[in-house]
Amino acid sequence: MRFATLLALGLTLLMPTRLTADVEIACVKAASNTSDQVVSTSHTIESSSNTTSVDSMSRLPTKLDLAGSRLSLPYFEIDMMNTEGATTLFALRNVTDAPVNVQVVYAGFDGDLLEPPTGLVLGPKETVTTNLRFEGPFPVDPDGFSRGTVVFVAEGNARVIVGDYFQVIPDQDFASGDRLLNVDENDANYDLCKLTESRFLNGGAFTGGSTFTIVSQSPGGIGVEAEATVLADVYDQAGNLHEVCQIFTDQLVMRFPIEQLTDQDFGTVELTFVNDNGQVITEFDATNRFSVGVRGVCKAFF
Repeated sequence: MRFATLLALGLTLLMPTRLTADVEIACVKAASNTSDQVVSTSHTIESSSNTTSVDSMSRLPTKLDLAGSRLSLPYFEIDMMNTEGATTLFALRNVTDAPVNVQVVYAGFDGDLLEPPTGLVLGPKETVTTNLRFEGPFPVDPDGFSRGTVVFVAEGNARVIVGDYFQVIPDQDFASGDRLLNVDENDANYDLCKLTESRFLNGGAFTGGSTFTIVSQSPGGIGVEAEATVLADVYDQAGNLHEVCQIFTDQLVMRFPIEQLTDQDFGTVELTFVNDNGQVITEFDATNRFSVGVRGVCKAFF
């Protein structure tokens, strides 16, 4: 539903929030009608028929670039100012009885490569673990952190690799992790979808709130003429709609706290990807004591 329609229903437009130069969020505040019922909304998305291929040497590999089994580490972060600070580890395993060649691609959130792709050979049933602090070197942001995403592409068309990752802060005895995202659309365990949902928490034991990492295959861009990349409906625990948001970005990966969408402490966000499949990973944080990472629940696919 367009903002103009929402405004016509008597909803309140909130000021757009520009998180960075690459991410902007605009929301309308849902309000009760004369029957004290929350106004409901629906999004109609047309499937994209664009099949233009992407240069795998300048953009993050997607289903259009490379054949084979594909896994993704959606987000890594390394504190380059503190050797005992935040880092990211991943493990990759060959599930077969034969050697497997894997291409490892490190990219920024905009999809530009951080370094040339590297090759990795996994022996039969072998698991390889890597601390990204000792890879690279990767570009460092002004705050002293290196950030990006990783894609693993197995040679051939077989589904032969699995893996997991951890975000770790050694000097705070803190870690959070999940399995690697399956981004092979030909696999029954494909993790990306058109419509996904995730809970959010901001209170109780989770004093650090909830942070969303959103992966989108086809970002719509930034600016007046841009198309929203993600549509977000925010509900409280009772099922009442509170905000309807459009998220604009030219990034394949974006991160932001739930406060950028709502002032509610507990509830659920439904995310609709406009042009292609995507996914959300939500980190529930207890302020450097513990954290839980949970991926969204897929409800529909392109």
